[in-house]
Formats: sequence, structure tokens, C-alpha cells
Amino acid sequence: MGSNHYHQNEVKKFWNGYAPHFEHISAATPYKNLRNQILAKVHPGMHCLDLGCGPGHLMRPIARLGCLIDGVDASEKMIELAKTNLADVSTRVKLINNDAFDYLRNYTGKKFDIIIANLFISYTQNPQQILDEIYRNLKPGGKFIMSNPAN
Repeated sequence: MGSNHYHQNEVKKFWNGYAPHFEHISAATPYKNLRNQILAKVHPGMHCLDLGCGPGHLMRPIARLGCLIDGVDASEKMIELAKTNLADVSTRVKLINNDAFDYLRNYTGKKFDIIIANLFISYTQNPQQILDEIYRNLKPGGKFIMSNPAN
């Protein structure tokens, strides 16, 4: 528990410091291409979850498609940016400042149609635990979409 808590705090500290830079980087062309591939899987009326949602750049187009989308990020700075970036679609989004594993483990709401982990899994200390919780929180037939950088 101690080393996992330390890891979570280090990741949170990194993203809080990096948030202003990531805001601009995540709007760049490679990320736009990745977003377009993800958006091809999303349909109006779906309930989606974006793990490690960052500044919300993926959440806006999903909300505009007519979906409800929850975004979870451990970084307070990323959530602040997301609130600003998603003001125009705020009735379709829910932002949660929490560790993704803790959120998934304690989630008791309606199951998700799609869970997205865009550039997220590589920052977790126990990927298998996260994956188990992701699949537990998907509807039957739901989709899990993830991307990870190459090492």
C-alpha cells in the first residue's frame, strides 16, 4: 500500500506540473488522429468513461455526439483545465478528481458502454488490477479502448 500510494502521488505531482504544457500538446495532429479513431466507435446516447481525461479534449467531441461522458483524472490541474474546456458541454459531462483505480473500484453507478484509457495504462503501477476493474464496469458487449505510447 505504501509504495502504491507513493507512486500515485508522484504521478499526480508530474501531471499537475505538466498540465499547462499538455493542454497544447494534446491538441496537436497526432492526438487529433487518435481522437478520430476513438470517435469512430462512439454513438449518440452512449455512456462513456475517459480514464486520465486530462484537459478534456477527447470528452468534448464525445459529448457533442450526444453522449454522456465521465472523466476521471488524479491531477487537480487537469480537472481545472477540463472544466474550462468543457464549459459549453457541461450538462453532458461529469468530471471527477480521483485516482482511476479508486474510482473504478468504488463505482456503483450504471455500467459504461465505452471506457477509454488514452495514454493512461502505462502510468499505472498495477495494470492488471485496473483492467479487471475496467471490465467489471463495462456493460455486456461494452467496449474498452486504449492507447499507449511505444517504449
